[in-house]
Amino acid sequence: MQRSDSDLSRRYVHGVWNAMRQVDVLLEAALQADFGLDLTHALMLEYAAHTDLGPSQLSVVMRLDDHTVSRALGRLERAGLLERSIDKEDARRRVLRATPLGRSALERFHAHLAEALSPLLRQLGHERLESLLQILTLLVAAEPERSPKVSPPAAG
Repeated sequence: MQRSDSDLSRRYVHGVWNAMRQVDVLLEAALQADFGLDLTHALMLEYAAHTDLGPSQLSVVMRLDDHTVSRALGRLERAGLLERSIDKEDARRRVLRATPLGRSALERFHAHLAEALSPLLRQLGHERLESLLQILTLLVAAEPERSPKVSPPAAG
């Protein structure tokens, strides 16, 4: 790796870290106050509401280990936001579903998300935001064996 590649790699890692932290900080207070959750829990709940992923698939898509996913799903279940059940077509598979309370929490989460991020996204502008999203998609797809096989859930 050349010196310039090393510098770009370092800047990339720091840039991604700082961007992730900025989103986390912007949303953390609202998520904790309103739901007692963090961003990971909110995104898991979103997948449960809008996809038919089971816990194992959710681990792959979210790039989290099975233990972390299991603990987080348990917390969502105890909070009454999510239900886990056995798949009627395959008894080996678990199905995740957001409860009505979970769907209501997601609606509030989306409102907080829009409120917290809209100023930043408006500042970027539509064209730059679309470019950023395309770059993020390319970065995720750069490692096909570790890339999610499912797109982020569409809001319903």
